[in-house]
Amino acid sequence: MSTEQSQLSFERLFGGVPAQPPLPAENYLPPRSRTVDPVSSKRAEAEAKRTGVMRGQRVIVQGLIERYPGRTSKQLADAPESGLDRYQIARRCRELVSMGLVRRPEDEADYVKGQELRWWPKEV
Repeated sequence: MSTEQSQLSFERLFGGVPAQPPLPAENYLPPRSRTVDPVSSKRAEAEAKRTGVMRGQRVIVQGLIERYPGRTSKQLADAPESGLDRYQIARRCRELVSMGLVRRPEDEADYVKGQELRWWPKEV
C-alpha cells in the first residue's frame, strides 16, 4: 500500500471537502455553565451568546488588555471605560486565551503560582 493510499484525508473519510469558510473561533468555545448549574444559568448563557453580549464583552476586555497590559482583572475593572466587573473580565480573559488573542499569564517569565493573574495582549 502506498503512502498516499494509507493517509487518512477529510475527502476520503467524509466524501467531500470541508465547508468554507471555517466557523469563527468563538463557536468552538466550550460552554461556560457547568453540568451541575441550574437550568437558569444555562438559559442565561444561551441568551448572552444569542444576543451578542458575550462577544461585546470580549471586545471590551481585549481593548482593555491592549490599553493596559500586565494588569489584573480587578485593575482592568477599575478602568474608567470598563463597565464590567472583575468576574466578567476574568471569564472573558480565559475565553480570549482559548481564542489565541491573549497570552496565558502562566507563560510569563515572572509568574508565581498562586499570585493574581496579569493579562497581556498576544504579540503578532
